[in-house]
Amino acid sequence: MKKLMLLLSVAIFVTSVSLKAAPLLKLNLEKGKEYKLKSSNVQTVEMTMNGSQFVTEVSNFSSVKFLADSLKTDYMIVKITFDSIISSVKNPYKNSKINTNKPGNPKNPDDLMTNVMIVLVKNPMKVKLSYSGKIIEILNLKAISDSAMKQIDSLPEATKTQMKPAVESAISLDMLKMMVESFGYLSGNMISSGDKWEAKNTIKPNGMELSIDTKYKCKSITNNNAELTGDIAIESPENGVTTMNGMQVPYDLRGMGTSEVTVDLNTGWIIKSKGRQKMQGSMTFGGNAMPMNIESNFEAEAVK
Repeated sequence: MKKLMLLLSVAIFVTSVSLKAAPLLKLNLEKGKEYKLKSSNVQTVEMTMNGSQFVTEVSNFSSVKFLADSLKTDYMIVKITFDSIISSVKNPYKNSKINTNKPGNPKNPDDLMTNVMIVLVKNPMKVKLSYSGKIIEILNLKAISDSAMKQIDSLPEATKTQMKPAVESAISLDMLKMMVESFGYLSGNMISSGDKWEAKNTIKPNGMELSIDTKYKCKSITNNNAELTGDIAIESPENGVTTMNGMQVPYDLRGMGTSEVTVDLNTGWIIKSKGRQKMQGSMTFGGNAMPMNIESNFEAEAVK
């Protein structure tokens, strides 16, 4: 009997340890509590045109917060608010900047995108969000889109026509998903040190579709924090085509990258992450293929 009780005690202990070592990797946000994240993405784009090379530097910085209003069986209703959005583009032909901390002149086309992004800051998104961190639906997307489109009302008619596609793209569902969905590592499964899994995603920056395949590995779990690594493969579709200034522009891009993520397993929230990507390929304008190289460095960190 004593041996039986001892064996049962050992079995219970082992089961308990096993359960603690294999938490569920999903979003587990507390209702009514705010979770904040700041992130940055810096890109260098090298492009060759007519034998000459020019470089464009792109930087994006944002601060966002999530507040779970209600928790359903298969999804959450989350209020997502941008505190600030700052970005810049620098190349030999033009420098432009967006800063939601400095409202622009509504009659100046150069300030249009700042005023569009201010709409996002002033109008939190009401999102149906899966526990794997994917946007199922933005419930107030039309209201936000309508408010953003009003930002072109003060511009001359010719400028309105020219800028309308840019505003529509900036506030589209695809673009908002890119800005918000930072949880590709969430497998929704139990996780232990050494586990491996794959996550696939499709993004459409500026109308260019890219497939992202990331192979994750859990390096370690310490104090309920998981250290993850990711190997990233990026690929455009065969015969990919986007539209720029009314022109059909074929493109072909391939790339690779790596990432490191520290996750709070109690919430599924990012503690910190960083990574880099490199892509190569070309875009074709008027029958002329223009080689390009893109290097990106990105970081994210929870804000307490």
